[in-house]
Amino acid sequence: MSERSDESASRPIERLLVAGCGDLGTRVALLAAERGATVFGLRRDPSGLPAPIVPLAGDLASGPFELPDRLDSVVLAVAPSRSGGPNLSRTELYERTYLASARSLVAALVATGQEVQRLVFTSSTSVYGEDEGGAVDERSSTGHASATGRVLVATEDLLAATPFRATSLRLSGLYGPGRTSLVERVRSGAATYSVDPERITNRIHVDDAARAVVHLLTHTDAPTVVCGTDREPVLESTVLRWLAERLGVEPPRPSTASDAQSRRGEHTRGAGKRVSSALLVGSGFEHRYPTFREGYAELLH
Repeated sequence: MSERSDESASRPIERLLVAGCGDLGTRVALLAAERGATVFGLRRDPSGLPAPIVPLAGDLASGPFELPDRLDSVVLAVAPSRSGGPNLSRTELYERTYLASARSLVAALVATGQEVQRLVFTSSTSVYGEDEGGAVDERSSTGHASATGRVLVATEDLLAATPFRATSLRLSGLYGPGRTSLVERVRSGAATYSVDPERITNRIHVDDAARAVVHLLTHTDAPTVVCGTDREPVLESTVLRWLAERLGVEPPRPSTASDAQSRRGEHTRGAGKRVSSALLVGSGFEHRYPTFREGYAELLH
């Protein structure tokens, strides 16, 4: 499957900057390059970026970095790393990674007179404080977000106030090539699932996440906020049992009090939330992996 195309509602990507060009950003860059775009990848050490991405070295949060001219599209796809602030608290690390990076990027775009037509920020569904199993979408309140979630909301707000027509893509949990820790936990017998209450989980295959970013970059009327998740919020236990059956191993067991204490924060976990992908789908996007089954089946093949 691919995105449904509507030529009247799409725009080309000509010169794209991916700021924070890690795994997800690299996937976005390569997809844009396949469409004929000239793509620049900015990160601290760009030496490992594959062709045809043009490597740019720089620290978004603290600089310095130089931007190419005539950019029409930008993706901000940063992720927290302890190497960027080993002595910072988790909230401080988020502030440096997201908010400081967004501020310096916007300042650089303005200072160099860039006429950026579309900007996509890869945010997170952690902006929602819902943890009782309720449904959330783009209209849901972020008023009860955690401290790190509030940093993401502040970053979204900062970018929305720029002249660059920004969209914040709130991604749920990423999985796919190189992101197989859940599979390994099931394979080793270490996986457990929450009970009382059972927990609802949300995820999106990393390739679909990259495709969603490109979809929004090319969409002339993209919303300011979009939830990026697959089409099936699902119980944690359902995913684990399905994986165990496919792997031919013993099914996972419910977690105990000692399990919860051994995994930081698990003892405070509630029933989770059900994140809707209706707006993303309604904008013309089709998931290649609409549920966890298609995505994990390919990983296990």
